[in-house]
Amino acid sequence: MKKLANLIANLKVVSHSISFEVKLQKKKFIIFSIITLFFYSLTTIVPYVFISSMDLPFNSQFDLYQYSIFIFMTILFLTTGFFFSGIVCTEYKKKTGLTLLPLIDKHNLIIGKYIANFLLVIGIAAIQYFLMALLAFYFFAEPIPPSLFLSFAYLALYILALASITTFLSSFMPSAGPVIIIIVALNFFGFSIFDVFVTPTGIEPLYSLTYLSNIISNIVYPEFSTMVRYYDFTPRFWRFPSAEGALIVLTLYAMVFFLLGYLLFKRRQL
Repeated sequence: MKKLANLIANLKVVSHSISFEVKLQKKKFIIFSIITLFFYSLTTIVPYVFISSMDLPFNSQFDLYQYSIFIFMTILFLTTGFFFSGIVCTEYKKKTGLTLLPLIDKHNLIIGKYIANFLLVIGIAAIQYFLMALLAFYFFAEPIPPSLFLSFAYLALYILALASITTFLSSFMPSAGPVIIIIVALNFFGFSIFDVFVTPTGIEPLYSLTYLSNIISNIVYPEFSTMVRYYDFTPRFWRFPSAEGALIVLTLYAMVFFLLGYLLFKRRQL
């Protein structure tokens, strides 16, 4: 009973931390939601809904989903980086959470902040998927396919993986700025550098978050399990990972880097 009571008490503390972090990040959530809406309107809604001279390049709702998710991934990468970049290091620098919640245990504080920021990023992604579903129904008048929910599940796992990497960086960086710079560099240059050495071998680049993210836009197709995953060029060109491969590697990314970040966090004192 004592363990149960302690668990309930810790859950209440974490819930207070989540509530506090959501309020703290409310403006950032609104800003990135507006950016998501504006970018999708600019690239998809305005050209194909309001400009009659533009021919619709999508043969099905699945083509629309794939295109929409593909262009959203860069925004999602940056959004996750901005939300999680200061999750640990800002507490060392500003002690915001411990100042306003002085009685909360620092471990529960970080767990609460992690969950809160994950929910906020998921909320922004949900806005994107809602807009996609509305536009698909507008053009094709078909029900939402179950594969879209599967795509969203992989997107959530991808966010967890990226969030854990960002949290790991935040656990030893002095401020959020360098973390964001590293995350941006990782997205645009980091994995590409590894690709230079790995691509000639023909090995599947499961180490690359950029490659792993391709499953999110491709798994929306009902025929995903029979789709060609690579082309036998010289060298072999990989299009997207298998569902099992992406699930395993993204889960490992999420667990390993969160654990590393947590261990580094325990070694430092707030």
